[in-house]
Amino acid sequence: MQFDFRSVYATMLVNWLGASEEDVRQVLFNDFTLIPFVKDCATGTATYQTDQPITAIISPNPASENIQIEWESAGGDTRITIMNATGALVETVTEKNIFAGTQKMNKYIGHYAPGSYFVYITDGKRSGTVKWVKI
Repeated sequence: MQFDFRSVYATMLVNWLGASEEDVRQVLFNDFTLIPFVKDCATGTATYQTDQPITAIISPNPASENIQIEWESAGGDTRITIMNATGALVETVTEKNIFAGTQKMNKYIGHYAPGSYFVYITDGKRSGTVKWVKI
């Protein structure tokens, strides 16, 4: 079964993102068919309440050899990753159960190429991202 890609886009815009059919007709084309490729699907918001995002401090920033990552942990399974400017995973720093409270972690970055990087921390339902620069 094959569909015109514009019908797929139109269906996603109308059914999932709430665009009006009139707006979609102006942008894509006048004659499209909404495709029922996902049935019994309702749009809505998440059913759980998330905590405040994780706020971390990277120092020094910019850095050449070492950085210190400091954040307030709610405790539990924690994952810290470093991504480059394109969003590709560079390294997983840690994946472990951490106690609640202020956390500090040192990381050697001397082997990284100069550029912009991001530290991404997840802690249960919370997450946070901090940009830093390697010189």
